[in-house]
Amino acid sequence: MRSGMLAQIKMVSSILGKFRFDEAVPVKEDAIRCLDMRDRKCPSASELIREIYDQIITLRSIIDNKHGISSFVTEIDGDKPVWVRYVDMVIVDQAPYLEKNIEALNYLRLFYAYLLAALALCRIYQIDQNACLQAVMHVKQIITDSFFEMMAVADDARLLRILSEGKSLLINVVHAFADQLDINFINSALDQAKDWAALERPSMRVCTIIKTESDLKCVRMIILDEPCSELTADQTMLFDKLDDQKWFNELSDFNRKLVRYHKGAILSGKCVIPSQLRAVIPLCKNSYQQTVFAQSGTAKPEIINSYFHSATAAYLSHKDEETAQTMTYLNMLQQQRLCQADAMVMICLNSDLGDRWLKTYEWINRRNYTADDSRSIKLTESASSRLTDRRVFFAKICLNYFRMIEYNNYSGIRSLTEIIKANTGKLDASHPDVARVLSMVEQVEKLQGQFTPLDLYVKGLDIIHFLTQAATLNNQLASQFADKSLQTVAVWFGCASGENRTGITYYHDLCRTMLEYFARSQEVSLSDEFQLRIFQLVAKSQHVLLMTGNQGNTFGTEGIRSKSSGSFKSLHDVCHLATKSSDIKVLTAEDYNYNQVLARLSDILSEAEMNGRCKSLIPLVRLFLVHAEEKRAAYVFMPEHERSLYNEILVCMERLLSQSCSSRALALMEKAQQSLAEVSAPGALAGQNTLLSKIIVEARIISQASQSAQLSKLGVFKEGSDTAEQKPANPNLKLATH
Repeated sequence: MRSGMLAQIKMVSSILGKFRFDEAVPVKEDAIRCLDMRDRKCPSASELIREIYDQIITLRSIIDNKHGISSFVTEIDGDKPVWVRYVDMVIVDQAPYLEKNIEALNYLRLFYAYLLAALALCRIYQIDQNACLQAVMHVKQIITDSFFEMMAVADDARLLRILSEGKSLLINVVHAFADQLDINFINSALDQAKDWAALERPSMRVCTIIKTESDLKCVRMIILDEPCSELTADQTMLFDKLDDQKWFNELSDFNRKLVRYHKGAILSGKCVIPSQLRAVIPLCKNSYQQTVFAQSGTAKPEIINSYFHSATAAYLSHKDEETAQTMTYLNMLQQQRLCQADAMVMICLNSDLGDRWLKTYEWINRRNYTADDSRSIKLTESASSRLTDRRVFFAKICLNYFRMIEYNNYSGIRSLTEIIKANTGKLDASHPDVARVLSMVEQVEKLQGQFTPLDLYVKGLDIIHFLTQAATLNNQLASQFADKSLQTVAVWFGCASGENRTGITYYHDLCRTMLEYFARSQEVSLSDEFQLRIFQLVAKSQHVLLMTGNQGNTFGTEGIRSKSSGSFKSLHDVCHLATKSSDIKVLTAEDYNYNQVLARLSDILSEAEMNGRCKSLIPLVRLFLVHAEEKRAAYVFMPEHERSLYNEILVCMERLLSQSCSSRALALMEKAQQSLAEVSAPGALAGQNTLLSKIIVEARIISQASQSAQLSKLGVFKEGSDTAEQKPANPNLKLATH
């Protein structure tokens, strides 16, 4: 057995023997609340970063605990952190599935990534003095408290609005201490820096232990994800004398600052590079080795599958073709070193036809589109063609809806299966593992040869599963029969981000691996009912969720995006894998006071609709409110005089409705419109000036009608005459004002 496999078994055995999982203490929400800052000394920037980073992990443990999963970070083998998660399926099946809880706390994790981004800006621009850090802590405290107070009653939109208001406060904090920075730049810089937040601490191994029910003999299925982040010597040289490096000089000024800021973490080889940096950092992104173990009773854990998943191997900078090709070539050499195999294949889960269709669609709609899928395929295939002598192979399997018509490239898979078959030719054909590995290879070849113009069953997922099983068995035979000089092999697969299509792929591989283990060891019939049970078991363990929004990605964006749902098989447990949080890539910046004005106006509109007040005015104000709500994200970046004027108009509208178009409220509205007319370049407000005029005209009609009704009630006008032609009988009579 290879030393890597021995080390994995030793580590997993240590975890299983060290902890009493049934005695684990759940993490409470109070664990991430700030202490009263009056009783607290201001920490240094590095201490505050460590605290917030730990709380991002703690928030995920809270999600686990709410679903009956024990979750904690510990250390194994000295200083190597491991995130251990224990899933007792009896308990987890009884716990309610809290979809809102998963999404809401992930939104908060994303905001905490913005806090880390703000602290990175403070250090980059050297404003990390106590006053600035205290301000960031204060923002964290008020937003965290507001978020937890509202979480049970507010919908997703309101919770995200709280966090967007927090982002606006962070922009103000940075701007207050670095007023040379434009607020639009700070907003963009925070969006970018939050994608680097995972680099603030070393990446952890994630170990999920699933205890099955008694009818499956309480077998423990263990999923271990280990970071793959060590650099090659050539890659290390890319960060030497940065100012002389072509790839570095092609970056934006701010990205160059971020590279310098995180250089130590990158070169340490202890941090997985987040997939969002695939066009920035010329290294492998979101790379992990995933190994599946089975443990029955007190026996040693048994490895039943092992493979590598990642984001694309391609360097997706579009600045220079030669640079992109060179960096992709070095990334594939890094993959080879990380897997330590004699031969490997990188399977691109990308779609060339999908890119072409989207590019055409966006062109028709006059929008730009960056074709990353087709570029990933082209660069990876080109790099592997230069590495055939090292037996670094390429394959491409389309998993999205275009799989029904798109050509797949199985060349690298065939190269790998030929090596495996050559290995088995040196062994006794009657050996049970030899027969199994040949059976797996046969399944791969059978599926490759199937003509499936309408691939409803997503056969690519099964091809990858059977290939990873064959590779794992091959490597175990190579270890068992060391005297035969058998060749070891490794399977890598990944889409652009390593999150969605990649997540679906290893979810399927995990499930199929467990299904085949039970069929082999316990002679369980693989009925649709039993398959569905295992698909749910893996989904409910939330291992896939966690890995799609963890240290290889942007914190808090976990889950499979709904637009990737076409890659699922019919029995997959989609409802426990697809999330709204996976679609949130950035937070907008919104103003708290502006949001409060909009909320009040919306409430008054609803009240007016119920009591029939100002009926003819309501549709116009409702339309103005819709336009105003669309400006939530733009409001923060308006010039000060425009923001003030827009707020004034909305407040006047609020008074107009609440006071039933009184003459005083109407006068204030007309004054606000006059101020708008005097603005030389009203910008964002110009388009609504016409609508505002219509509102004022309608309000005048309602106001005049209201005054006439008062006069009639007081008997001022003669009955049956046109009120427009009459004068009050008593000229000194004064009307009541609202």
